[in-house]
Amino acid sequence: MEKVRTNTERCKQCSLCLPVCPKEAISFGEEINAGGYRYTIVDQDKCISCGMCYITCPDGVYEILATS
Repeated sequence: MEKVRTNTERCKQCSLCLPVCPKEAISFGEEINAGGYRYTIVDQDKCISCGMCYITCPDGVYEILATS
């Protein structure tokens, strides 16, 4: 189940989200976006939908999805 959606084109590889994730669910993939940056990937199995990535990201990369 997808808990967090990322807008890969907005990611600027600033790394601010990595240390705030309490479950270490965020990492950088190998793919490059149109801006020339490696973008983040969220491990949906580790993610607890806490929203720390959403709060921390200055570029609006993350969208927290409703969970049932």
